Amino acid sequence: MIDEECKNHVLLLDIDGVVCHPQEPMSPEMAQKINLIHYKTHGNVYFVTGNTYTKAVDLVGGGKIFCNNADELREDGRLLWRDEVTPPLPVIHELNLLRAEYNSPNNKIEWRGPRFANVCPLGRFATKEQRDNHDASWRERWIKGVMHDHPEIEASIGGQVSVDIYSKGADKSRAAKYINDLGKPFIFIGDKTTPVGNDYPIIKYCETSEIKNVCLTTDGPETTMKYLDKFFSLIR
Repeated sequence: MIDEECKNHVLLLDIDGVVCHPQEPMSPEMAQKINLIHYKTHGNVYFVTGNTYTKAVDLVGGGKIFCNNADELREDGRLLWRDEVTPPLPVIHELNLLRAEYNSPNNKIEWRGPRFANVCPLGRFATKEQRDNHDASWRERWIKGVMHDHPEIEASIGGQVSVDIYSKGADKSRAAKYINDLGKPFIFIGDKTTPVGNDYPIIKYCETSEIKNVCLTTDGPETTMKYLDKFFSLIR
């Protein structure tokens, strides 16, 4: 819950489905609100995403971005931090099985770093109509199966129709830890906050953190804007 105690918190925002609709740029209204908060908080606004830095910039324009599932932090293209500790992701047979299971274009598996891959059976160049019509209910079953067979990796629902696969520990909670290690609490807003979602590691981290962070779930940019309006009213 956003209350008076939150006025000095850092804002940590997921991107797809949170500040913008999947794979679509932020609206001018959302960009203006975030820019105002960025100014009022002296730069205490961060994004966290499974997307590459280039794709994230296409969606939000810039700012401090934890990209590649929080494998690194960049601002204006400049590298501020990178995880050099977590082991790389092993190549698993299931990736090729998933590639063969769907009759779809190439570019279904995108490696976004040594610890993280995104799997999209429709292919990277699927249209919005194809994404909207795709039955993505296979993801939860597939995730449970692959994690059972490979305890050294983790997988989660990412984006509208894809799955994130990463080495154990290479999840978005690294962004949360980074901010808390600066001695700052944060407000996190995400959309995939259930146990199979790629925002869940931040929720789980906050349950054990000694710092009082706030985690909020949104169902889209409209709800996110209501949260931002509340936060902005505290810092004006």
